[in-house]
Amino acid sequence: KSPETKSTPQLEAAGWLVQDKDSLDLSQGIGIAYKEFRTDAGPADYGLLINGLPVGLIEAKPENHGHRITSVEEQSARYADAKPKYVANSKPLLFIFEATGAITRLTDRRDPRPRARELFHFPQPGIIKEWLEQDKSLRKKLTALPKLQTSGLYDCQIEAIEGLEKSLAEDRPRALI
Repeated sequence: KSPETKSTPQLEAAGWLVQDKDSLDLSQGIGIAYKEFRTDAGPADYGLLINGLPVGLIEAKPENHGHRITSVEEQSARYADAKPKYVANSKPLLFIFEATGAITRLTDRRDPRPRARELFHFPQPGIIKEWLEQDKSLRKKLTALPKLQTSGLYDCQIEAIEGLEKSLAEDRPRALI
């Protein structure tokens, strides 16, 4: 089986309707995973459509490709930057996935410094629709946290929280408190 065929059950389990060019019916649901999503730069394994509009893509690789999955990011970005064929697209593709049977990585291009991160499972179409309705990505929101209310906190707690907030605001999501 080709990598994209092996990814189909995972997408269907997450609630995506998997279709190809010959069977494309945008009225079937909010989330369509369009097989062999053609772009000017070549075909991505899947295009992700929410309410008929392309919002992301998936580059599927065999499970034994897991140790090299990061090498696929450049290929995925090239497809995401290209003009899609067969479907209208008025906005850039924001969500780029690389997947094997065991690993799923996501790059949210709305982040301050977009980079792939591993996910526990593939998101449902409704989740991606919610992300699109938000004006900022999670990482972008972390750069502007509300002012810390310090009443009732010890100095060491204030210092730890402010250090964590500073780390998150600088897009450094790992911190030791």
